[in-house]
Amino acid sequence: MVDQKQFEKDIDESLGTSGEWKEAATTYGVTWDFRVDKEVIGVLKGTHQANTKYGPKTVYDLEKQDGTPVSVWESAQISRALHDLPTGTEVKIVYQGKGESKGGNQVNLFKFYLKG
Repeated sequence: MVDQKQFEKDIDESLGTSGEWKEAATTYGVTWDFRVDKEVIGVLKGTHQANTKYGPKTVYDLEKQDGTPVSVWESAQISRALHDLPTGTEVKIVYQGKGESKGGNQVNLFKFYLKG
């Protein structure tokens, strides 16, 4: 027979100290358009994969200070900067304009800042 009090205690512990359910996010944030907003600041909440006509791409999920979710699509530079950051890291990404890669291709350039 199940000990009802222990069962309820286990459930409360798995839900957190308040014992209340929190709705899980089922959608991703609005994509950051660096051509319009030159910078984005947010806490890294995780990543997800998006299928594109060029194959799967990593999308970095940030949460702005006001709670708004925002998605940052990978580029080589963005992936190098954010790939190994732990969830919960506050980041600031600033669009610097167009530049040229070592291979001679035109690329978007960014600067990255970490808080803490």
